[in-house]
Amino acid sequence: HQSEALKEIAPIPLSRNELLLAKKAEYYIQRNFHKETGLWNSVQGYSHTTMWDVASGIAATLALEALGMKETEQVHHELEKTLSTLSSFPLYKDTLPNREYSTKTGFPSGRLSETKSNGNGWSALDIGRLLIWLKILEQQHPELSPSVQKIVTQWDLSRAVHNGTLYGAKLHKNREHYRQEGR
Repeated sequence: HQSEALKEIAPIPLSRNELLLAKKAEYYIQRNFHKETGLWNSVQGYSHTTMWDVASGIAATLALEALGMKETEQVHHELEKTLSTLSSFPLYKDTLPNREYSTKTGFPSGRLSETKSNGNGWSALDIGRLLIWLKILEQQHPELSPSVQKIVTQWDLSRAVHNGTLYGAKLHKNREHYRQEGR
């Protein structure tokens, strides 16, 4: 069990400065976390998030656990809510996560959020980064793997790849425009 293996490794004590930085990060992450949805504001006071930001929230939560600043039970509780929201929120054209969601409601936000398309497109890079952190989450907490797999199997990831290249989509004037993302 991966999380048990982490607990067996003696933690390296943080310097005073490192501990202060970690506590600031913990404060920021907790202050911007919405317990109703398990999502984090992308910026303090801005109650919207992207898949990139969700990945950052998962990463921060796992880091705080590894530093001994967050109990495993609390991590489970928070990330189970995150995974529940990810598996139930409306997808852009029923294929992939929209570019932005409300952290208060878990519904698409931004332009065209209340239309039949459920938003205005997706970002392949954002989704890719989230997939990396979902995989790390599975490795650290295998008991959450079924929830992660439920999410990933709902998404049509093939839509974000063309000839081995990542593509994002943007809906503009009722036309979908694709653009290459990353290298």
